[in-house]
Amino acid sequence: MYRSFISFSYGGKNIEDFDLIAVTDGDRMNKDGYSSFNDITSSYDNLDGQKYWNTHYTTNTISFKLVTDGMEQRQLDDFLYWFSAGVCRELILAEHPNRAQLARVASVPKLHLLPFEKTV
Repeated sequence: MYRSFISFSYGGKNIEDFDLIAVTDGDRMNKDGYSSFNDITSSYDNLDGQKYWNTHYTTNTISFKLVTDGMEQRQLDDFLYWFSAGVCRELILAEHPNRAQLARVASVPKLHLLPFEKTV
């Protein structure tokens, strides 16, 4: 909870384990409050308005922009392995540590790297 909006865990591993944190674009967080939905309704020629039957929720999507101030190749390889496609894992956002949801990677992670030399 102390790292609300910049941290999360996925499958029991914190994003900090890969030397990463989540950031926003600019100075504001921009995301949907919950998943989008479709209302199921019927319209009739002899009645005004619509008949409401139900609401169907679609999948929720969360995108993260992750940054680091120094990541080694081993950490990058571990990150790409852990966040691979086709695996559902438990996602826990730091702002709601008592809530878990099953999540999967929906698209390929895009990498924007500025490599630099570090003497080890």
